[in-house]
Amino acid sequence: MTPHPSRPPRAVQHLLRCVATALALALVALSPGSARAQTSFSLFSPLSTPAVPSVTNDSAPVEVGVKFTSDVAGDITGIRFYKGAGNTGTHVGHLWSATGQLLASATFVNETATGWQQVNFATPVSITANTTYVASYHAPNGAYGFTDSGLIVGVDSPPLHALPGGTTAGGNGVFQYGASGTFPTGSFRNSNYWVDVVFRPAPPVSIWPATATPAIASVTNDSRPVEVGVKFRTSITGNVVGVRFYKGAGNTGTHVGHLWSANGQLLASATFVNETATGWQQVTFSTPVAIAANATYVASYHAPNGAYAFDDAGLVNGVSNPPVTALPGPANGGNGVYSYGPSGTFPTGSFGDSNYWVDVLFQATGALPPAPPPPGNTFTLFPVSATPGLATANDTAATEVGVKFRSDMDGQVKGVRFYKGAGNTGTHVGNLWSASGQLLASATFVNETATGWQQVLFASPVSITAGTTYVASYFAPVGGYSADLGGLTNGVSSPPLHALPGSTTSGGNGVYAYGPVSSFPTSSYQNANYWVDVIFESNGPPPRPGVTGSGPVLLATDPANHFTDYLKEILKAEGIASFATTDAGNIGASVSLNDYRVLVLGETTLSAAQVTLVTNWVNAGGSLIAMRPAANLNALLGLNPSTGTLSEGYLLLDTTQAPGAGLTAETMQYHGAADLHTLAAGTRAVATLYSNATTATSYAAVTLRAVGSGTAISFAYDLAKSVILTRQGNPAWQGQNRDGSNIGPGARANDMFYGNASFDPRPDWVNMSKVQIPQADEQQRLLANMLHQTSTVPLPRLWYFPSAKKAVVVMTGDGHPGGATVQRWQAYQNASPAGCNVANWECVRGTVYDFVGGLTTTQATAYEAQGFEYALHVNTGCADYTAATLDPNFFTPQLASFAASYPGVPAPSTNRTHCIVFSDWATQPKVSLRHGIRMDTNYYYWPDYWVQDRPGLFTGSGLAMRFADVDGTPIDVYQLATQMTDESGQTYPLHIDTLLANALGPKGYYGAFNANMHVDADPSAGASGSAAIVASARREGVSVITARQLLEWLDAREATQVSSVAFSGTALTFTVATPARNLSLMVPTRTATGRTLVSVSRNGTPVTTVPQTIKGVGFAFINGAQAGTYTATYN
Repeated sequence: MTPHPSRPPRAVQHLLRCVATALALALVALSPGSARAQTSFSLFSPLSTPAVPSVTNDSAPVEVGVKFTSDVAGDITGIRFYKGAGNTGTHVGHLWSATGQLLASATFVNETATGWQQVNFATPVSITANTTYVASYHAPNGAYGFTDSGLIVGVDSPPLHALPGGTTAGGNGVFQYGASGTFPTGSFRNSNYWVDVVFRPAPPVSIWPATATPAIASVTNDSRPVEVGVKFRTSITGNVVGVRFYKGAGNTGTHVGHLWSANGQLLASATFVNETATGWQQVTFSTPVAIAANATYVASYHAPNGAYAFDDAGLVNGVSNPPVTALPGPANGGNGVYSYGPSGTFPTGSFGDSNYWVDVLFQATGALPPAPPPPGNTFTLFPVSATPGLATANDTAATEVGVKFRSDMDGQVKGVRFYKGAGNTGTHVGNLWSASGQLLASATFVNETATGWQQVLFASPVSITAGTTYVASYFAPVGGYSADLGGLTNGVSSPPLHALPGSTTSGGNGVYAYGPVSSFPTSSYQNANYWVDVIFESNGPPPRPGVTGSGPVLLATDPANHFTDYLKEILKAEGIASFATTDAGNIGASVSLNDYRVLVLGETTLSAAQVTLVTNWVNAGGSLIAMRPAANLNALLGLNPSTGTLSEGYLLLDTTQAPGAGLTAETMQYHGAADLHTLAAGTRAVATLYSNATTATSYAAVTLRAVGSGTAISFAYDLAKSVILTRQGNPAWQGQNRDGSNIGPGARANDMFYGNASFDPRPDWVNMSKVQIPQADEQQRLLANMLHQTSTVPLPRLWYFPSAKKAVVVMTGDGHPGGATVQRWQAYQNASPAGCNVANWECVRGTVYDFVGGLTTTQATAYEAQGFEYALHVNTGCADYTAATLDPNFFTPQLASFAASYPGVPAPSTNRTHCIVFSDWATQPKVSLRHGIRMDTNYYYWPDYWVQDRPGLFTGSGLAMRFADVDGTPIDVYQLATQMTDESGQTYPLHIDTLLANALGPKGYYGAFNANMHVDADPSAGASGSAAIVASARREGVSVITARQLLEWLDAREATQVSSVAFSGTALTFTVATPARNLSLMVPTRTATGRTLVSVSRNGTPVTTVPQTIKGVGFAFINGAQAGTYTATYN
């Protein structure tokens, strides 16, 4: 099927009370009688997204699905699917057997506008290992997510596997048009429709069942302390979660379980507690230990008084309970191992392969996916399942047959393939040629099969250049080649490889040459496909196919550099609503620059052919904005060759003219490396690099050059990477207690900004003398200014907040539990204007992050109905977490407890973790996302001896923007820094007044300013600070809102569609759909060519506009913008 054509305490005494509460809650949650959370698995991560989130040319009701298997038995607990903006209506998920038996169904509820949706079955469905099933959902209005050929090689996400469509009967990516509940059997090009499952593996497996007992439960002739154990292996990967042993009546004392590698490395240990007098005993490790398949490990325990269980020669033949096997002793250096001495001694001795009844608890996670090919992956034009219509031609003359091809990417041709029919005998020779006939490599095929695909590798791979034509061929000494007439008339595209379309290629395609030996093939007959192929290894991942979005601006990303993906977040944050995104490798192949006016190029390297293409396009009037460009763009950009780099420096903008006019005139920090370029004649420095805050260099940070009718702009550094690092801190400092706090956890988010660590003194990551400047925001607004300055089509834009607000206050308060929540919220109601409208942000509202029990269910439900937000204060016991423990130990059980306690309260969508624990770079936002928590407030301006009562924005931003992983991949959770607290030594109203003055005044440091004013007591610093902040905000006409209100606004703003942007030279037209409530739409008052805005109308009716200059650029604001077609007329 295809689309049709926390906080640290204010007093130690208070901390001890909070910690005691946290530990008590933790002990209750993790008591021995409580159930242990099991990990769930899915095919796709929460960050995975379709090439086309929502197709626009198929609105028919359809069931779409995926064929999958699991390496291990377990339960399917639910169905997931990715939802794009157009995928509306009621969705129903289904699970089927491979033959079409419906096993379960459930209706999705409480869906979000876009993104991953999930529904759980009323009863989980047990599935069998290595058995095919189908997961699907019904899209009543089509508009499903879609990636062309996305399942041709399947998806490996152990223990789950989406079957490879290219080798699966009937293909994968299945569909069926019609009513809900129709088993999907059709497949088109093995497309991925982004359907997924939630899978819970079966409980841990042991070697022996609970009913197994030893011959001798407790030996009576050995009372010495001894470590006894068992060598074992598993046939698939997984986790050892604990150790078991059988205990007889005489086996007394404290027992300690151990897990070892085969060479004696201790991997885990745990002390047995709450033992019974006899029988099987069990202990779980604090952290499961991942083990490899088919590798030997040893499980053991220490018996301080001997008296262990014993079966003589019990492991001579081993014991197997797949996937776990106790090894047969004679073939493995003996089994049933022991060592006399203290606990923790690796057991190496063996006596007659005795069984000491030691066991493991093994949780399978599945087989490892196939090892990827060497760098960049290997590609061919045709899949192994492809076969010709005519396998052996009726031609016995010696012939060279071949194919003209190109690659979207630089890489290496490693060899040649061809399809062999039964009559194609003799010795075959494979060749690679340049387009002009230069022989680049040759190799003789050996060990051929009688029929089917044959391949040979060259002695040395041949480097090829993207966008350049080559010819692959082979010599058939007795003819008999495969041939499909017309097979290459339209070419074959298998990105990054393309067999050229013969109909538009000089000389055609499907080439041949008769002769007694190999020769360059130049003739073509009816563009026949002779089924010749190449083995190509790219120098990086292939470009992701297609284009998302539309508009005059094209953002070109690089799949090997996910920081380039964050440029999309920057454009969205700046309200640039009309832009398209594609991978740079598609430029000149499937994407034409002539469809766009501005190209924003992420940090990547274009091919020589692409550089020529871009150069010609700029000369003809296009605008290029390149991030840390490669050397082959120097000539176009007017840069002299780089002489080195400058990392973690500063830049100073030229604010006397566009695009720097209106931005800060102070030096600003950038993070990452900047290339050192001097400028060729005719190139202007928009910004100059500084080696520190006051010392200029002779190099440019940002440049601009007029080229022909167009413009070429460069950033010497990667703006996207710099913005991420400015906002999130120094990744090298994650997990460190740099601020020296001895209260609570070792690592918080602020530690990634704090330089003066006692063990590693460095400058602060943010220069605190510049903490008032939103350095990340100002630099991304420079990019926005460039778009307005250079795009020949004026760009409509969306303002940051509703009703043209330049600042908002996000009021939050932590409770432990919140004893003063009711008093605080009553104060907010009293401060609200009479008759105020919550949805319009007219009422004073706030969020409380609380432990369960802070409010009654009745109270929480009532206040939620009035627009307040009551959410969980996730609690790790003020202790650091790991990637393995944060979700199962804290988020999952505590959110379940919150949901059970407050059934009428919405599931939390924002969070601040108790004691602001933030143990690494990105685990917390990733875990939050799994639970639908999409705003995080843990970046916290603290401690007081660092803040020193200096108002500011320590993350360099007043905006809530998405987190990025350490490799730059955006995470769909917003980072909202907490810039005001009641425990950082901040004076009020000094801090709120400074932030508001900077936002509302000429500096234009706009922002959503988040405060944490604790609700533990009243009166308190939280109460007085809250009152001061509210009073200042009310005085300035600034809204005071909840964190959830901001999140909902951000989602609605992003869902606003601005499309069909066109400009005649005097008339700009565009369409707005699904506008956010109280949206302020911005239309430039001046075009790049100097024309001035005269009027704006919607659906032919004039609309009222308010002129404003934003960062040096004039706009007409349309407040409360409605859906419709807009026309902006220029003189």
